[in-house]
Amino acid sequence: MTLQEFAAVTNMDLDGTMARFANMEKLVKKFLKKFPSDPSYHELCAAVETNDESGIERSAHTLKGVAGNLGFQELFDVNQKIVDAVRSHHSENLQAYFQKDKELYETIIAALEQLD
Repeated sequence: MTLQEFAAVTNMDLDGTMARFANMEKLVKKFLKKFPSDPSYHELCAAVETNDESGIERSAHTLKGVAGNLGFQELFDVNQKIVDAVRSHHSENLQAYFQKDKELYETIIAALEQLD
């Protein structure tokens, strides 16, 4: 799968990401390949499982930043919603947000396995 195909499958903001990485496709791919090793998503899962609001906020905030830097706007947006829900103590939508987060993350990971 090419980077352009990857961007289409994941709804990645390829233009913005390329601009952040000085239009160096090889560098973008290098950092994309590192994404699965970032612990933020797995820490978020653990925090959600134990209902650790502080851990949820911290992990979602970190994952939001990583997602933003890599151009994963949808993943960025849903993690912003998770952070906002925890900070405002409106956790009634937290599970729905987390489910969307999981779907987006899994789509990205599956696509990364196909990236050239």
